[in-house]
Amino acid sequence: MRPVQPNQQGPDIAVVITLLWRLGHPDHFAQHVWSGPQCLREKSFLVFEAVAKALFGKTVLISVGGIDSGAEAYRRLRAGASLVQVYTALIYEGPSLPRRINEELLRLMERDGVKGIGEVIGADRR
Repeated sequence: MRPVQPNQQGPDIAVVITLLWRLGHPDHFAQHVWSGPQCLREKSFLVFEAVAKALFGKTVLISVGGIDSGAEAYRRLRAGASLVQVYTALIYEGPSLPRRINEELLRLMERDGVKGIGEVIGADRR
């Protein structure tokens, strides 16, 4: 990844791809990747956190990998994500997942006395 220059013209893009694979061990791939979003959670968070430390406030950050609850989405938002992507958990849990995540986010925001999502995004970076 090349460093982002503050006065750079045009869009800034940060891409994080999480993939577990050991050459010659397809069972390892099947066991971990298809066991649900939790197998990706910590690894993807650590990668995202490193990217956020370098780029928060300079571009829009989208966190992916292992997001299956409002608590995890809240954690990613506080770490600097403007958006979160839910994919594997949606397959496992179905179409009610986005509503549940949003409801959990609202409860967490109320618990913390947050008035809007803008106060959450990057709260751990300030």
